[in-house]
Amino acid sequence: MAATYTQRTVKEFEDFLSEVSRGDYRDLTDHYHEHKGSWEHVYCLNSSHPRVRFLIFSSVDIRTGSFRDCGNDMVRVDLWVRSDKGINKFKHWSKHPRIDTLFKNLRKSIKKGNEYVTENNSEKIRKWIWAIDKNS
Repeated sequence: MAATYTQRTVKEFEDFLSEVSRGDYRDLTDHYHEHKGSWEHVYCLNSSHPRVRFLIFSSVDIRTGSFRDCGNDMVRVDLWVRSDKGINKFKHWSKHPRIDTLFKNLRKSIKKGNEYVTENNSEKIRKWIWAIDKNS
């Protein structure tokens, strides 16, 4: 059975984030709109690594509170690392189509991201942080 596009609102998205993060997420929308010109809601969630964050670019339009009317738009998840010099993109993690299984797929992506940053890549993350601090 083919997946179908599903419209979501900012409230549905934030309810999901609240559930998956146990209420510990931050809305970075105003910052991204002011400094980057972004027109979508952007959120930050902590990961299982103390210096790594998930940035979720929701595709929810700040003007309408619903998904943007761009059919190939995806919800994007990136891993960002916090160093002494600020926060920097570490890795593009995943993209998810806005279909009926979006939240299920996002939940899996966040779970796998947490496994990635704790089990396999502490040394890689430490080196990335060191390089940022050294070169900034």
